[in-house]
Amino acid sequence: MHTETKVETVGPCRQRVVIEVPAARVDEELERAYARAERTAAIPGFRLGKAPRKVIELHHGSEIRADIKRNLVTGSFMEALKRNGIEPAAAPSVDVVGLDLSPGQPFRFAVEVEVWPDLKVSGYTGIKLTKKKIEVRDEDVDGYIRMILDRHAEFTPVEGRGLEEGDFALLDIRGLASGAVFDEKKGAWIKTGPEAYCAGFCGNLYGAKPGETRDFTLVLPAEGIREELRGREASFTVSVREIKSKRVPELTDDFCRGLGAYANAGEMRASARKDLLDCAEAEAREDLIRQIDDYLLGRHTVPLPPTRVAINATSLAEETAARLLGQGVKKEDILDRKEELMATSRRETEKRLALRCIYAQIARRERIEVSPDEVEKRVGAIAGRLMRDPAEVKASLEKDDALDAVREGIVREKVEAFLLDKAKVKESKE
Repeated sequence: MHTETKVETVGPCRQRVVIEVPAARVDEELERAYARAERTAAIPGFRLGKAPRKVIELHHGSEIRADIKRNLVTGSFMEALKRNGIEPAAAPSVDVVGLDLSPGQPFRFAVEVEVWPDLKVSGYTGIKLTKKKIEVRDEDVDGYIRMILDRHAEFTPVEGRGLEEGDFALLDIRGLASGAVFDEKKGAWIKTGPEAYCAGFCGNLYGAKPGETRDFTLVLPAEGIREELRGREASFTVSVREIKSKRVPELTDDFCRGLGAYANAGEMRASARKDLLDCAEAEAREDLIRQIDDYLLGRHTVPLPPTRVAINATSLAEETAARLLGQGVKKEDILDRKEELMATSRRETEKRLALRCIYAQIARRERIEVSPDEVEKRVGAIAGRLMRDPAEVKASLEKDDALDAVREGIVREKVEAFLLDKAKVKESKE
């Protein structure tokens, strides 16, 4: 009972799979389905398991045939994909309602499926690249050290004086414009200064002590706030709940030893310089990869499966919208930019998918593969970051069909390393 399959290319990223299931298998499926229905189908006027097949067919025939058609389509289509090495770019849909299923007759159907393009890649070795100059200045190290010191700053309550510039204040804020509340915050920490909250705001609070409330009016600035509030007069009621000052530690040997990673200040500076060099090297490498990607995209025209592009572009647009909402952008503003957001997401999606296809073809041509041990090692690294059991993480990835993405990511890294090794890299003088 061999299922016959014929594959036709009907477009750059589209194939038509024609399948014929033999009559013998159709009869076998029908017999099995009706035998099961004879045992379980509830027919008015008949005891369970006693209804004749013709009666069962009258009551449940269309339902039984629809189930068989769905099973035959799914099973034989998946077999055909595997036998012909076809990797769908998007899940196809098949309407089984119009398909004919009759006893003693083959079951024929056709499915059009979007596939990844069969590219001919070339010219990917010897790519000319310019590497950024790697330089870490003493002032860069100083800034890095200041950042570390700042992370270990202590905040102590202020006593015996009122609020001053540079203090950290815990405030309750109520702001009104034209009689309407436009801002109300409870327990908001701000670092006081000329531009904190908005220009002129903190100047009205200097000298206030914890427990004190001040009322004042202020003309709101023309920039940095919501458009409808710009330049308007606002009245504020602000209560000072706490005042704290910030004390940043000095860079001493004792401080460095207290961190548990350095013996003295000199060792800490040397470590900071190395961290900055490593970061600069990583950024320079990322820039080289961007140059490679731009070169490959410029050299190759990549047809893309439209359904996959649409799905991924929509997903990317939704991710971007969620991120903007998290950053405080109003939903209405996002909706106003919907078309622009979708167009940007589509361009980025097309770029990502085109590079995916190009990198996959280079991997095939150069026989760049990933071993099971490499996948296990990567899963272990993911588990380490998540502080979870590797077996549990692997099972979760398999459940979500995400293990292939892990494997694909390793292949991508290997291809990048291969292209960098084969490239002609020139150091920038700047």
